[in-house]
Amino acid sequence: MNLPKEQVEWLEDGTVSYPTVELQYMTVKDDGTRCLHMEFTEYFSVTNYSKEKPVDVISKLFHEVVEFILKNIHGAVPNQDFLKYYNLIMPDTDKMRVLKSCYGILLLLRNCVEHHITTQKFEGIYEYTQGGKKFFVRLPEKGIALLDEIFKTLINRDCGVATQKHYDDFLACRYLVLFSYLKATNNYQNPNAEIYQLKTFPKLKWISRWLILNPVYRILDDGTITIETIVKKSFEGESFDFLIEVNNKQYIIPLEILHNQSVRSSKLIGWELLADYTHGISIKEHIGIG
Repeated sequence: MNLPKEQVEWLEDGTVSYPTVELQYMTVKDDGTRCLHMEFTEYFSVTNYSKEKPVDVISKLFHEVVEFILKNIHGAVPNQDFLKYYNLIMPDTDKMRVLKSCYGILLLLRNCVEHHITTQKFEGIYEYTQGGKKFFVRLPEKGIALLDEIFKTLINRDCGVATQKHYDDFLACRYLVLFSYLKATNNYQNPNAEIYQLKTFPKLKWISRWLILNPVYRILDDGTITIETIVKKSFEGESFDFLIEVNNKQYIIPLEILHNQSVRSSKLIGWELLADYTHGISIKEHIGIG
């Protein structure tokens, strides 16, 4: 599934900045008033992409990704042909489909800047011919930043929100932008590699996510969890995560999965809090604020 064209146009629009993700937290008073805590505003996404030349980003990133593959992909050993690493990545999960697809793109970029730099003006067009085969990708500067962010998400195993499903959704969201752009524009030709369609579609909004530390909620006898705290959005791209506790385990429940402000306890798998640090704060240090 591809994204609508207007959701990927920012890649080539010089007037639009890179869509960074803002992660913040709040408490909510009984009357619904927001108590905002702005001292911990975290941008997980790329913010300084324009400070590095694309060729430098590509070279540095390729080294980091090869190290990641050597540590995480079965059969990968040092000093193998780089295409061998691509073939060793099994696309049996969405995470591996993202890794395999993006590594194929990065390998094309790396080969171009390392061996065909004299023919390039680096205006977003990377192409060369090898063995009678044409290799081509057109990625503007923000596209290189997007590729960098996808790999940083994979390598760091983090998206700034400490649940598995937030991570999976963020990774899918960012990859789908890249996938949709290359498919819609036919700006990718690689005889040695393909870009894979994911099995799942992202559900969450990744512009501004607020963690609500003190939501009011009820757990019914049938296992239904009802979030009684109602928070109105300030703008369309804003969304909320609710910190709750069920059976002595903490969960971060996104607004997007609620139906009539409720969710079944059987649907909590994957939303469990995996680390103390999330949304730019330590939960242990801030759980008592109000």
